[in-house]
Amino acid sequence: MRFLYLTATFLIALLPLSLPHEARSQEVHTKLLGGFHAPTSAGARVAFIQTQNKSCTGTLVGKNLVLTAAHCIYDEGDPENYLVFVDGTRKPVASSWYDSGFDPDLPIVEARPYDLGMIVLAENATKKAPVPVLVGRRSRARERFIVAGYGLSERDPRRARTYKDWFKIGEIQLKGTDGEMLYSTHRPTRSSLCSGDSGGPAVKFHGNYIALVGVASTGTNESRQGKCYLEDGGVSAHVDLQSPNSLGFLAAFDGVEYATWGDMALAKVVDDLSPQLARAGRARSLSQLKKIVTPNLQGLRRAAPKATAERQTLIAQAIEALTTAMNGNSLGNAKKATKAAQRFVGQIRRMGIT
Repeated sequence: MRFLYLTATFLIALLPLSLPHEARSQEVHTKLLGGFHAPTSAGARVAFIQTQNKSCTGTLVGKNLVLTAAHCIYDEGDPENYLVFVDGTRKPVASSWYDSGFDPDLPIVEARPYDLGMIVLAENATKKAPVPVLVGRRSRARERFIVAGYGLSERDPRRARTYKDWFKIGEIQLKGTDGEMLYSTHRPTRSSLCSGDSGGPAVKFHGNYIALVGVASTGTNESRQGKCYLEDGGVSAHVDLQSPNSLGFLAAFDGVEYATWGDMALAKVVDDLSPQLARAGRARSLSQLKKIVTPNLQGLRRAAPKATAERQTLIAQAIEALTTAMNGNSLGNAKKATKAAQRFVGQIRRMGIT
């Protein structure tokens, strides 16, 4: 892969989603055209970033790593002068890096596949778990993702008191991908990116779990007098984190967390399975217990092949215990086997998806 470049000291050019420097940490504009306001806790892992010339958004992908857009930090001066807030607290910055393929002098269509930057914090950002990067699964047209940001919206920005007051999230539907970028339009979901949302996350949900699939790069919306106006259908573009270049960029940083689709699917199966096993433990007859266990045993078997090796070991032990319960001739022994399966399932739950 190409080398990463440390941010230098001169501002050369901006891409469309950077927010001008007037948006200070105490006077931040509204966000995300068409999105909706969310509890502060929803943005605990979505960072607000302000450099000497612009304001952007980022995502905590490691304990001290904030992934953002290259154009947010390209030639933005000493990283120690950045304002980076994670989980409501300003965090000191140790360094910032961007993909060496990013060149603001290139046409946007050529520059944006490399529009990735990383801010390395001098300390861990929060006790909350980072958002893992989804690997091993390409995004598909018509999929929907959740996006978030601290950018402009259609509302009057003067009502904002702090950056936290106006954190917004929305939903986008993927129109298509070229293997490097994810493209969406405003029409299906009425949400679109605007200035200040640069570097923000596009995340995939599965059950109660999320993983990062894209980084906000460019959009067609226009900012006028502190508000965002829909232009050209509200087309937005995110850097696809499954592209070889993106994965190469991320690999340069120790501590980035990843999740596979198989582990997300398994986590959902385990979430659904846990209360069912508890119910089986209260069964009043062997036939009732077997009726509860059967579909859950099948679910574990379907989830096993795509899970990581460590999880597969625990799944195999849980399957063995449930098979013993199914083959048992007494309710007491079947309940003991079900309880053993609960322990293995509990270990899988505690592992999460990373």
